[in-house]
Amino acid sequence: MSLRARIEQVSQDLRQNLSLTHLVLYDTKASHITLDRFTLQDVFNAVAEDPRAPIKNLSKRHKIPVPVLEAGQAYMIAKLPELYEKAAGPPGTKRSFLIDENLPPGLSAKLWHDFGAATHPNFIGMGKAKDPEIWNWAVKNKMDAIITRDIRLVEEAKDLSLLALRHAYDHLKNNHQDGKPYKLNGQPIVIGFDSKSDKTVWPKMRRNQNDIHKLLHLGHTPLARITEHGVIPVITTRAVGRAQKWDNVLTMVQK
Repeated sequence: MSLRARIEQVSQDLRQNLSLTHLVLYDTKASHITLDRFTLQDVFNAVAEDPRAPIKNLSKRHKIPVPVLEAGQAYMIAKLPELYEKAAGPPGTKRSFLIDENLPPGLSAKLWHDFGAATHPNFIGMGKAKDPEIWNWAVKNKMDAIITRDIRLVEEAKDLSLLALRHAYDHLKNNHQDGKPYKLNGQPIVIGFDSKSDKTVWPKMRRNQNDIHKLLHLGHTPLARITEHGVIPVITTRAVGRAQKWDNVLTMVQK
């Protein structure tokens, strides 16, 4: 579908007052807002005026509730990135990110200038999908990273972290050649946070921006955690590739 056709489709949604209503349902605090007063055009205009302004400033200046601004920005980035680029300028990199369902879609606007374009399961018809479905979608669509608060290493068939490790193990065992570096090929890195609050995720990403970009560039780990101490690879691809058995990998990461 062409950009013009996609914009027209969104415009039809706006005229039917369907544009932002379903996007803020994840935020129960927004349930009191009269959403049919706002359109994607309102959000576009607010962002275009000052793309890097804190969202609370934009909200106050344009009298648009923060949840509506976040939802509108996230929608444009996921569905109409060309349109969002006209308002906010180009993304910081060409990398692409998937925000796990345990984090709010509004994080994508914060990632835009410093990391790149990001989408959320809510925008790809996978709002209630299980981790294996999320993982397969990210691999198929060549995401560079999945950002999540799920850092469990418990159940291989369900946990994003173990799915990433198993995918790396299978790939390296089947494709590695002696003398070649142990590097992932087309697999997103799972970046997990030990944060109990959504509000600490973005400050940690911004504070560790250079190390995260280096991590993505090298591709020498399938799984990393960001803590108060910085970016910590859980295991290297060299260790994964040299493991004799899958159980050895599990032992290394669960120490």
